[in-house]
Amino acid sequence: MKHLYNINKVVIIINLVLVIIPFLGLVFLLVTGFFQVISFIACLIYWKRIDHSLRKYFIAYPFLAGICLGILAIETDVSFTISLSLSALLALSFLFLLKKQKDITQKNAIDSL
Repeated sequence: MKHLYNINKVVIIINLVLVIIPFLGLVFLLVTGFFQVISFIACLIYWKRIDHSLRKYFIAYPFLAGICLGILAIETDVSFTISLSLSALLALSFLFLLKKQKDITQKNAIDSL
C-alpha cells in the first residue's frame, strides 16, 4: 500500500503542477484516473489487507467514478466542467484513503514489533 500511495501522490502532484497550463492539466487528469483505477484494482487484489474501517470507502470509489463518467457522457460544457471538478476531488479523496491505509498498515507493523 505504501507504493500505491507514493505513486498516486507523485501523479497528483504532477497534475497539480500541470493545472497551470489548463489543457495539459485536463489531459493529465485522464492519466491520473488511469493510475487510480489500476491502484483500485490492486486494492481489490489485496482486499484482506485493507482495514475494515476503510473498506466501505473503497467500495464507494467505483460508483463515484461511474457517476463522474456518467456526467461526462451528457456532453455539455457544464457537464464537462462538473465532471472534471468531481474527478479531481475523487482523485484527492482516493489519495487520502491510500494515505490512511498506509498509516494504519505502518502502525500495525510497529505495534507487532
